[in-house]
Amino acid sequence: MGQVSSLPAALGKGALMAAMRDDPQDAGRIGGSDDAVHGIAAAMDYLRGLELLEQRFGPEHPKVALCLDGIACLCRDQGQLAEAETLYRRALAILERSVGPNDPDTASILENLTIVLYESGREDEARELFDRAKAARDAQARLDRLSRDEA
Repeated sequence: MGQVSSLPAALGKGALMAAMRDDPQDAGRIGGSDDAVHGIAAAMDYLRGLELLEQRFGPEHPKVALCLDGIACLCRDQGQLAEAETLYRRALAILERSVGPNDPDTASILENLTIVLYESGREDEARELFDRAKAARDAQARLDRLSRDEA
């Protein structure tokens, strides 16, 4: 399964692991709510998509990073903050290398990682990343203004 095979350790236990096993009986037992079942279905879709993206574009492509961001959001929603942080950091590293620190997608992942750090009680780290995200958004806004002024 390529890079995807490394995800179970990053995702931890719970609903996403059931999704990895693709066991509908386990999926039905987890949480017991429609939201939990929909979350598992979304996780399965993201994991299938991640595998396809890595096969087609390679593990360092921006599309892979955006898929990792989606999986990390699901982890965060499940309260799996450590797993979410791991995935956000991987996505961030890919985007910083491929599209740069001032790309809107990079800023978005920085903002998501900020939320996880804040929810984990790591407010100083969260503030640093928030400042980086704001700087990226400001830089992009300046570029957008320059483009409009030149047009």
